[in-house]
This record gives sequence, C-alpha cells and structure tokens, in this order.
Amino acid sequence: MDAAAAAAVKIVCPPNVNDRGMTSAVARQAMQKVIALCDKQPLVLRAGSQLALGRIEGVNVAFNKPVTISCETEEGHPKELATDGIVNVDSAWWGKPWPCSLTVDLQEAVSIDSFRPIFHWDNGRRFYAYSIEVSTDNANWQKVVDATENTLTSTNRGIFHPLRQPVTARYARLNIVKNSANYAAHVVEFEVYSKSAKPPLATGPNLLLKQPVTFGSDQEQDHSPERAVDGLIGKWDGWHTDKCPTWLQVDIQRVAETVPVPSAHLSLHISPYTCIESVVLWLHVRQIECLFVDFARTHTVLRCTDVPPVEAVAYMVVKCYVVHVRDVTVFLKRVAVPRSAVPVVTTPV
Repeated sequence: MDAAAAAAVKIVCPPNVNDRGMTSAVARQAMQKVIALCDKQPLVLRAGSQLALGRIEGVNVAFNKPVTISCETEEGHPKELATDGIVNVDSAWWGKPWPCSLTVDLQEAVSIDSFRPIFHWDNGRRFYAYSIEVSTDNANWQKVVDATENTLTSTNRGIFHPLRQPVTARYARLNIVKNSANYAAHVVEFEVYSKSAKPPLATGPNLLLKQPVTFGSDQEQDHSPERAVDGLIGKWDGWHTDKCPTWLQVDIQRVAETVPVPSAHLSLHISPYTCIESVVLWLHVRQIECLFVDFARTHTVLRCTDVPPVEAVAYMVVKCYVVHVRDVTVFLKRVAVPRSAVPVVTTPV
C-alpha cells in the first residue's frame, strides 16, 4: 500500500510550492484514499496539503470561538486572530517560544470530521511541525493528528487533515513543536470542521456572511463557493468557476423570523474581473434583473439598490454569466413579525 500511495502522491502533488499539481475529482479521490489507508506521515501530509486546494465539507466550528494559549503573545497579534476567519499573514496569532499550544473552546461537544491549520507563509522558506488533540473536558486529551515530522513548507492553504472516523469533543488543541525559521509560533487560522454542524446566523448587517451556499458548477482550484460570502474582497478571493452561465444560492436561515420594512434597502455587490452579461437576483417570488455589459475594464462594484419591498426573504440566488465572483453581500433592514405572517416560499428553478 505504501508503494502505491507514494506513486499516487508523486503523480498528483506538485514538486514545489509554486505549482498546484492535479486538482481533478479523480486526483482528490486518490489523495483521500492515501490518507484513509496509508500510515506514512510524509505521504499523508502531502496528500492533505493537496486536498486543501479544494472545497472543505462542513462548518468551521472554531470560527470566533474562545482561545487560550500556553505561551507569551507578541504585541499586535493576539490569540483571537487564530479563529477570526481571515486568512492573511497580518491577521495571525504570534506566540513564543515553541513548543507551545493554542486551545479552542467550541463551547459545546460537536462531531469533528477534519482540521486545517494555516501557519505563516513566506514563499517556501519555512515549515511548522505540530500535532492536534481533542478533549471533552479540557483535561483528558486524545491525539488525532500527528504532523510532528512535517517538513512541507507552509502555504496560504495550510494542510487538510480529514479524520478516518469522526470524534466528539468540545476542545481542540494545536500543539506547535517546531518552526524552521525561528523560535516563534505563527498561526494564521486553526479551523475545525464538522459536517453535522449548522452555520450560525450572520450577526452583522451582511445577511449572507458565512451562510450556507449551493452552486451550479464546480470550483477552480482552491476558490470554493464559500469564498463568495466570506466578507473578503481581493484579487484572489472569491469563488472561481469556468462554467457559464452558472449560479450561486445563499441560505440566510431566517425566513420565519424576520422580514424587511417597507423602505428596505438591499445591495448586491459582485466584484469581478471578467465581463458580466447579466445578473438575476431572486427575493421570495419577485425577480429583479440588472443588465450590464463589458464590466471588466472598470473593476467596479455592481449594485442593485432600491429594491421594491418584499414580504420575506427565504433565499437569494445570483445567476451570473461570470467566471469569477469575489464577494456577494446583502444588507437588509429587518423587523420581527409573527410566524403566521410569513408566506410559504419555494426554491426557484
């Protein structure tokens, strides 16, 4: 098995950090088999690094959860940045010296399916060795990921660690045992994924922030549909797909609790760097169409504003003739109404 795993990894995984290797569905299945059946840590880690390019199934239950650490924090990089959902080297926890640990309180026992730690990256000049443990009581720990022999250079996608069997735990701890560059630990994000968890409701003005998405075509490389509602707008952020026309649907999870006031203001923001031919926004059973052409040269934001009042919002579907969607946000004033006042809504075809 080890020989077959080594051959698969050699074919699928890139020879260096500047190459992405193979990202097809067949390649992903091969890497999943390597992780499920192989016990050689270097091969498992390379397979996990390649899988991190694709969409990760489940909800990151560590997002914005309380964090404790076992060492000093460097000024300007508090521990909370390790679970803020922002994958940026400037938004990271810095602690020293290693060995040290970062523990996330998930605030309830959940079924955990996978992990993805993301460390500081600098064009292939460093790597971090680590392990991951879980606990139900913050006292008795079970090791579920062993990357203490890791020598893969860190990247902005981290290393994906799917578990062979889900584990139930309230606490997840990342133990950093080495940084090849210096004596500090730099954790950009520590993500803990559960396939059975439900995303929390968006608490800010953007009703779509980190809400569940479904989509009409496969992603390109590591640009998953969830990146269209992560609140980040940048050249390399967002959902990428090479199938047009396509669609993205966001479930805001609250049709039975809220409706907009009559003067509700809604804005749809799509920031592409390719041509948008048309956008269709569905709100309940009403449809608002905005037609734009040759939108690529300006790189500006498309806005549909002053939308006619609607009785309730059950879902939002954005149908775009577009290859790259950087971010979609909806801002909607809301008031509470009795459940009986909310109409039944069906998903658009």
